Amino acid sequence: LHAELNKLKDEHADIIGRVQGKGLLAAMLFVKKGTKEPDHPLAFAVVERCIQTGVMLYAPLGPGGGTVKVNPPLIITPEPLMEGISVVAEAVRNTASFSTSLARASLSTRASSSAGKVSWPSISGGVVRWLTPTAITVIVDSLP
Repeated sequence: LHAELNKLKDEHADIIGRVQGKGLLAAMLFVKKGTKEPDHPLAFAVVERCIQTGVMLYAPLGPGGGTVKVNPPLIITPEPLMEGISVVAEAVRNTASFSTSLARASLSTRASSSAGKVSWPSISGGVVRWLTPTAITVIVDSLP
């Protein structure tokens, strides 16, 4: 987990400030380009994209809200772990290709339209690869 997330950090050193953790618990700090300041809208956009593609992550947390916690189930095997990491990596790549001002605008539009509550997206595709914080991987063939 950490080796793969650190590769992702190296690939996107301008927006991922650091990767920390131990075992199957890791955290990625997303930062504003050229600074060490946490970037909540960017972190939120990455989490949102992961949820849309079936990898459930916690909402960004920590000071400034720029930290994304990655914690697959403790009983996960290497294949679904790598699949989940690839979804996270793709979300980072896709999100990094958009301007962070666009991510901020999207976040503030959702927040203001729901009276200060940010609504989470629905899951498309019908597959949930990781479900945290439980210790089980849930595969759903179809969602209501």
